[in-house]
Amino acid sequence: ATVSVLYWKRLLQENIKRRGVGEKMTTKWLTITVIIMSFVRGTKSIDECLDAMNSDVCSLAQQTCSDPTPGDPAAGDWTCVCPSPSTGTGMAMAATCTLNECTTTCSSCAKTMTGDICSDAGQTCVDQDQAWDSTGNWACLCPPGTDGKASYISPAICAKNECEDQVNYDICFAKHQLCDDPNHLVTSTDDWKCVCADPGVGSAVKAVAVCAFDECVDKFAVCASAGQACVDPTPTLDSLRDWKCVCESPSTGEEVGSVAICTYPAGDECATQSGVCNGPGQVCVDTDTTTPNNWECQCAAPFNGTSVLMAAASCELDECTADCVTCAKTMSGNICTDAGQDCYDINKGALSLNDWQCSCRAPEAGTSQPDAVAVCTMDECTQNAQVCIAADQICVDVDPSPGSIGDWECRCKSPTSGVRTGSAVPTCTYDECTGPAKQVCGAEGQDCIDPNKDAASVDDWQCWCTGTANGNAVAAPANCTFSMGDECDGNTICKNANQQCIDPDFSIPDNWQCSCMAPSTGSPATGKAASCELNECSAICDSCADKGAGNVCTAEHQLCIDTNKSPSSTADWECHCGPLTTLTNSNALGPALCEIDECVPTPARPNPCPADQDCVDPDKHPYSMTDWICTCKSPAIGSGVAVPAVCTLDECIANAYICSAASQVCDDPNKDVSSTDDWECICQTPGQEKATMSQAVCIYDGECSDVNNLIVCSQKGQTCRDPDNMVMGDWMCVCIPPQTGSPAVGVAADCKLDECIHQCNTCADTAHSSGHSYGNTCTDAGQVCNDPNQSPSKTSDWVCSCIPPATGSPVTNGVATCILDECAVMSTSSVCDSIHQTCVDRNTAIDSLGDWECVCQLPWFGSQQAANATCELTPTPAPKTPAPDTLVPTAVPTLVPTLAPTFVPTPLPTATPTFPPTVVPTMNPATPPTIAPTAVPTAVPTLTPTMKPGVPPTIAPTAVPTAIPTVVPTMTPGVPPTLVPTMTPGVPPTAVPTMTPGVPPTAVPTMKPGVPPTIVPTMTPGVPPTATPTMTPGVPPTAVPTMGPGVPPTIVPTIVPTMTPGVPPTATPTMTPGVPPTAVPTMGPGVPPTIVPTMTPGVPPTATPTMTPGVPPTATPTMGPGVPPTAVPTMGPGVPPTIVPTMTPGVPPTATPTMGPGV
Repeated sequence: ATVSVLYWKRLLQENIKRRGVGEKMTTKWLTITVIIMSFVRGTKSIDECLDAMNSDVCSLAQQTCSDPTPGDPAAGDWTCVCPSPSTGTGMAMAATCTLNECTTTCSSCAKTMTGDICSDAGQTCVDQDQAWDSTGNWACLCPPGTDGKASYISPAICAKNECEDQVNYDICFAKHQLCDDPNHLVTSTDDWKCVCADPGVGSAVKAVAVCAFDECVDKFAVCASAGQACVDPTPTLDSLRDWKCVCESPSTGEEVGSVAICTYPAGDECATQSGVCNGPGQVCVDTDTTTPNNWECQCAAPFNGTSVLMAAASCELDECTADCVTCAKTMSGNICTDAGQDCYDINKGALSLNDWQCSCRAPEAGTSQPDAVAVCTMDECTQNAQVCIAADQICVDVDPSPGSIGDWECRCKSPTSGVRTGSAVPTCTYDECTGPAKQVCGAEGQDCIDPNKDAASVDDWQCWCTGTANGNAVAAPANCTFSMGDECDGNTICKNANQQCIDPDFSIPDNWQCSCMAPSTGSPATGKAASCELNECSAICDSCADKGAGNVCTAEHQLCIDTNKSPSSTADWECHCGPLTTLTNSNALGPALCEIDECVPTPARPNPCPADQDCVDPDKHPYSMTDWICTCKSPAIGSGVAVPAVCTLDECIANAYICSAASQVCDDPNKDVSSTDDWECICQTPGQEKATMSQAVCIYDGECSDVNNLIVCSQKGQTCRDPDNMVMGDWMCVCIPPQTGSPAVGVAADCKLDECIHQCNTCADTAHSSGHSYGNTCTDAGQVCNDPNQSPSKTSDWVCSCIPPATGSPVTNGVATCILDECAVMSTSSVCDSIHQTCVDRNTAIDSLGDWECVCQLPWFGSQQAANATCELTPTPAPKTPAPDTLVPTAVPTLVPTLAPTFVPTPLPTATPTFPPTVVPTMNPATPPTIAPTAVPTAVPTLTPTMKPGVPPTIAPTAVPTAIPTVVPTMTPGVPPTLVPTMTPGVPPTAVPTMTPGVPPTAVPTMKPGVPPTIVPTMTPGVPPTATPTMTPGVPPTAVPTMGPGVPPTIVPTIVPTMTPGVPPTATPTMTPGVPPTAVPTMGPGVPPTIVPTMTPGVPPTATPTMTPGVPPTATPTMGPGVPPTAVPTMGPGVPPTIVPTMTPGVPPTATPTMGPGV
């Protein structure tokens, strides 16, 4: 009944409006309506939700109104029902809605139609925010007893480190080995293993490892320095200090822990000459013991070099090709070639060890690493960029790793879009409705649609009417039309709220609704604006966390929160750390910095590392698991990943100097941290005496027992050795490791200490005299170590140097600061050079690769990382509209006389000149002129010629009142100069043009139509003029301003006379000898002229007369809009000039005229 009444009422209103029925008919219909309405009021409404007050309560909360008992006459039982999939109801009020995405089945929930994401992975689901409109924030948690971080909307990555099982850990620790679980996934079990601690090599699954260690890796140089071989008979960690030097055949001899004394067969000349072959890597060989003087020094394997007869050879060691303990050689080639790289030995010196490096092969690029494989990348755009550039697109290599081939892409330049792998994009698209067009339509409550998204199709976007309105328009808001009876016609309530108006039924009055426009959401509201919200965490829009490529917060396993969901409040969403990370960090409009330091004690792991060890978490990302490192505290050494370290303490690191002072060797027999004060000083061969924690008393035999002989050696830090007690004069001094060198008979040996390859307190080796090589300060930093002075007395002078192409100054006793300018690499810079752009590397850090840019060259601007840039020219201001009274010549001068150049090119000024006020000379007979300043003019001429290279200029002078003139220009590179002459208020300008850099200036005076110009200087395009006029021999110049870099010009003349060689100038005015001039100053040598006449306000200027080469000037014409020039200038209202004198060069003027209004 209610619907019927409303329907008839609406028809009545429409009938009155359309047919214009009279008052009588109107009264009749209203009477019928009143009768029907009276009947309806007597009947109670069945559904309480038809009451607008009730339905509005629900709709404002974006809920649905429901009357559960429409047949029950009792009132007040209507309810608000939450929108699906949330749950909740409210009796006669808005409901409190909740959405538990862990228990509810929906498309965004953990439970879907196909299964339960968390429980199927054996994990627990947690929904931290159960608000009905908060979706996508549920997380899966790892089961108890496992490590791992919760993950949003996906199963967590859970791990279990089997080495945290104390039983497993103790098995390895008992043998000073590390326990390692290579796969922490909960599904990977029984794969833990014991791994040998540095420097041992070896591992065993679920068992103690057999650790190999060849001591000759460290001691190779000791033996090689004497031309001997190093041998470790038992290369395991259980058998240390058993390495020995062995003499090369045909000599014999060996010595444990030191250089051997070699003996030769009888008759072998090397028995007496071997000392000559004392260079590293060489040995003495007597090729024929029956022939005298045929012994030679030969390079012993693995060293290379030419044998030299009866003289020392020069041997080298190429660690890329040789087979040695420090070399790159492998069974199949070498470490570098096995990785597809080239091997290069930086220094092939016999004792320059561990300095080989791998380098990337073209087209790969990367930083070489000493003693290791290089990290190479291959940017395919260095070879394929031209394919994209030809289509005005950008080349990007998605994965520049060498193994990733064929994944380079051409991408359309912003704001267009489009990507294609391996070739140019056929058609770049651009949806104009993603830009300002969207705001244009949205401001009118209309939708923006781009029917053709081809990048070449622009300005075809359309605004479409929304709701029940009809209409659209191209590149402008639409003029919307409405059907008859549509209550949205003229409705401004929805439009003002940026909502669309919908009339669901034209036959029902007052039922129009405001509906939210995407991406905002909310229930329509009848008769008023809807309650809309914009959740930028769940919607897709330009200001949202998801712009169409996925939510940036959830991509980092973070929680997205929109702090204000009002549609008018945009770009206010935040990424929050979580869940269960105990972090409160957040970041606006991007992923938050979420870090979890695994070294911080937790209930699950109260002590990640023992008290005597330091804990470091190298990667604190919430999803970087079990990578914390335990490191032994100094002076102990050792480390362990995700397990306590196995620490060792070599007491000789601190005490070796005590032993070396007595030419003895320090040794710590037990390096367990619990074993202290057991280090020993050991005498060198032949004595093996030793003492704990002090110098030993060494016993020498033979000739070494002679104190005088012993002192010769000990003073140089060497030991004495007598190879044969029965032979006199054969005692020798022997170098003590880490010093190297061949023994010397009867004198101190020439020992060397290369601090780059040995271990000692002053060495670059980080083990510091521990006897084991754990690394090198330089090589650990990816640099080369060099010891420039290897004298044992010259220590701590080792140097770290950068490896090309990296550059940087070498640093003594420390790591160098190296930079790598990627633009210095030809393959990189050529990408920019090929399109005339500049390559710039913003970050030259050695580990910052792939951040070079192509930058546009001035005056263009723009840049693009790792690709060609899109260059744009700096926008130029729009031309000014000429004033109505602008004087525009009717003829364009095209004749350029062939006169001598009157302008000398000079460099651009570097500062904006400041000019004094215009001056007028006061002149008395026989008296030099004095200069009296006049008022600064207030009008600026904008005489703007049309200027194109190779095209004669056209002149359109314009006088713009109220502007301030600047006599000569601001000349900033890339900014057009503004040449402005001296002017009188209200008077047209005297023709000084503006000049654009790179365009020839015009420098053309005001000219009578049809008369060729008299002075048009020849100029070089792109060079500013210096305003030097032509001059008559013997006649002082008329107007030569100084225009040097940073120097303001002094004079800008307004009158340029015609000057013929040998003829006095004929400038205005004409002067007769003996007659005082009217307004011409004295122009003597070295005196700059002012040539600025006073001008009467409101009177056209006298300007520059039309001058024909070789013809006297025709006086100063009056030039006004539409007025032809006259032969005589007006010097006052209606008064002709009274004095027109002629001047003789070098003679001062005889009179000073007064020129004022009416005179």
